Amino acid sequence: MLLCKNVENRCKNTEGSLVAELVVLIPFLLAIIFTFVIAMRVERASILLRSEAKDAAQLATIAENSSSASDLVDSRVGAELADQGVYCTGGPRISIDFSNYHPGGSVSVKVVCNVSLIGLLPMGLGSTVTESAAATAPIDPYVSQSGS
Repeated sequence: MLLCKNVENRCKNTEGSLVAELVVLIPFLLAIIFTFVIAMRVERASILLRSEAKDAAQLATIAENSSSASDLVDSRVGAELADQGVYCTGGPRISIDFSNYHPGGSVSVKVVCNVSLIGLLPMGLGSTVTESAAATAPIDPYVSQSGS
């Protein structure tokens, strides 16, 4: 294709320039798309972790004692995250603070997950991102609980 732009009618051959532009542009666009997909997966995992930490803290408040609360939370959090498509490498790490575990007190739960990015990153790059969330829920002051 010939383009003539000036009054002297000097023409410039532009054949092949589209291919050259695409060769430069496509990797850049793919990098932007991959970055967006990775950011969305990490953000989704972060939102689900916050939700699970809140639910786990509320679940721990209705348990009869701290050991049953710990069992309930441990069994629930991993299953819920997996059901939502968030895969924690090595499983989620859950820590529960029972220091204020009495009627009228509170329970705090922290969930840490190494979010798997396998399948999204090229070989040789890290395949996990660590996300964490914490929540505290009050224990009903009028409920009776057995010993911790």
